[in-house]
Amino acid sequence: EKWLAYNKNVAKRKKGEDTKNGKKAQKLSSIIVHRMKPIPEGKLLKFEPQQPRDFINFSNYQSLTLKNVKLACEQFYGEQPGSCDVLFSKEGPSCDLDEQIVGKKVILIRFIQPSAVTTKITSQNLPSKNISSSVAGSSKSSNISKRRRVSNSKMNIQQKTANPSQQFPRSISIGDVLKAGKLHQP
Repeated sequence: EKWLAYNKNVAKRKKGEDTKNGKKAQKLSSIIVHRMKPIPEGKLLKFEPQQPRDFINFSNYQSLTLKNVKLACEQFYGEQPGSCDVLFSKEGPSCDLDEQIVGKKVILIRFIQPSAVTTKITSQNLPSKNISSSVAGSSKSSNISKRRRVSNSKMNIQQKTANPSQQFPRSISIGDVLKAGKLHQP
């Protein structure tokens, strides 16, 4: 009996009904939005705040969905349609599902060029690339990694010659040390 009551309460919550009063949950009148800079910065690549948090009127929308949040933010800030991107956290990534913003007290957004958003969406929807293009891509990446190795080795040589005070003698094995001790016994 308790389990049946519990399951009914869970079902009511999923439908959006308040289990305490048996009434529908109130429609949101406003949401709190924090606008972030479009490009992550710093060593940790976090999205930094661009301005203080804002209360955005959300009474024109029925439910809290990604599409509605993006439309409300674009209207409030006067940005181009399709330029709003909802972030999951300060480190990213972008939210793709409505379930990712449910329960958030503050919604993090950024505005990017609409062309960047459309290329991201189209690249996700494209079928996998053919083998020849993937092979060409791998050769490009190997050339880049070779360049990095060469530049890193040059940098290591420069660092070794630049600081003679930090140079250490070559290591000697324990066997050589023991042999040297036997030769010099008085």
